[in-house]
Amino acid sequence: LGRTYKANPHPHLRGYDRSIHIDANAKLKYDLNKLEKEIIDTNVDLNLAKHPRRTCLYHEARRCIKTKKAIYRTGTKKNDLLCYTGSLGECKRDLEILLNEGSIASKSKFIKPKLKAEFFYEIVPFIHSALDISDGLVFELELLSKANKLGFEFFNDLSEEIITSGEEYEILFSFKEKNRKIIEKIAKKHKVELNIFAKAVKGSYKSPFANHHF
Repeated sequence: LGRTYKANPHPHLRGYDRSIHIDANAKLKYDLNKLEKEIIDTNVDLNLAKHPRRTCLYHEARRCIKTKKAIYRTGTKKNDLLCYTGSLGECKRDLEILLNEGSIASKSKFIKPKLKAEFFYEIVPFIHSALDISDGLVFELELLSKANKLGFEFFNDLSEEIITSGEEYEILFSFKEKNRKIIEKIAKKHKVELNIFAKAVKGSYKSPFANHHF
């Protein structure tokens, strides 16, 4: 529902020349007049965030086609291993610092997100399903559970800070045990940290926490 208003503000916000979408997890602390002058190009109909790698839609389309296999939320199999990349919790922590008018490290994912595109493109032939961790690990697991009608058995307890932090620029994916070594080899090549934390089992999964986006 939210995407409807993001993509089509004109029929819902009539009488205005411009509209700016600000996510619910963000607090506006910037002068909108300065934002318009410094960032927004008023000569075009739509302003979007800059892609970290490409500036051409055709180049992006070619890169997507090159994968030869689309990966969806569906596809997880019973006994698949569940893995997430990198570390989780940093974005939630840094957001709370910023909301309290503190400062965060210049290398924070909040300031300099590092996408793992090349790693992901290379592991595509060896995984069953995947999605980005945008709401939080446990909330993405709920989506996987619903899409695949499976539950998840955790190998170890994970802290609330780790499993509820969103907008992490990390990947959650599932794969067969037999593909573990090759995925680990690809991860080492691209210097990507892997965290294999659960197994897909019969049943369903429900997060013990309310979805608050962070």
